[in-house]
Amino acid sequence: AAKSISAETTLRQNTASARALVEIAGPLCERVAQQLERKRLAGATVVVKLKTADFQILTRHRRLAHPTRRADLLLAAATPLIEKEADGRYFRLVGVGVDSLAAAETADPPDLFGR
Repeated sequence: AAKSISAETTLRQNTASARALVEIAGPLCERVAQQLERKRLAGATVVVKLKTADFQILTRHRRLAHPTRRADLLLAAATPLIEKEADGRYFRLVGVGVDSLAAAETADPPDLFGR
């Protein structure tokens, strides 16, 4: 059984821009969401992987209130993790994933106001 689902990409050109890294993370979150949908799973922890220009690997996690399969929620959790690490260093790879996998039925409960 899968323990995590992720997507990553190596950049054509190293970047120090948090904005660029977040923009790249958006489609990765879409890919992860599609895999979750296909496998009928949800993830409760968002994982961001960054590789610096000198090949140092950084991995950061954020636990969600509820498991999700939604790309927008994955990106919302990943964004502050990326922004915190984008401190002037150059990065060559960005990845986004989920772990703490759960059944799809546990994902994205409606809030109190039905939004």
